[in-house]
Amino acid sequence: MRRRTSPAEFATKAASVTGIDPDPSAVARARARVSDTPHAHIIAGDVLTAPELDGRHFDLITCVATLHHMPLVTALERLRELLTPGGRLRIVGLSANKTVSDWIVSGALVLPIRMMSRIRREAGYPEMVTEQPCESLAEIRDVAGSMLPGNRIRRRFYYRYTLNWSKPLSTPMR
Repeated sequence: MRRRTSPAEFATKAASVTGIDPDPSAVARARARVSDTPHAHIIAGDVLTAPELDGRHFDLITCVATLHHMPLVTALERLRELLTPGGRLRIVGLSANKTVSDWIVSGALVLPIRMMSRIRREAGYPEMVTEQPCESLAEIRDVAGSMLPGNRIRRRFYYRYTLNWSKPLSTPMR
């Protein structure tokens, strides 16, 4: 099992770390966590429109349970634009159950997921802003396939998927 890396830990390995969230309470908690980390910056805003990101590029962009809060095509375009050539996009996302297969897989995972949650003593965040995903995993695969050639998507536990993509070093001429 992989251990989660905090923004403060990323900042010890990177020249700078930038976090962004539109929720004021999440921003306040994140800023408190990285207050002693000189190269960590937290922006209160929307990744699609934040002027603080204009003209900036990143070697690594991670999104955890956020992509379904945005229009999929617009979000992937923006994230692709924000990456440096050779930069990596790492997404942990949520997808909607739309097909019989989606429902069967989700149903089969309910018991193992609940057991794992209990073992880990997971607790919810009552003030967390939530939204149900709109796109199915198949729809996300189709869109990502056309926008992020060579990406890799895998279904994961906790009703999630991972999407990994590295931006090419150069754009082929057409």
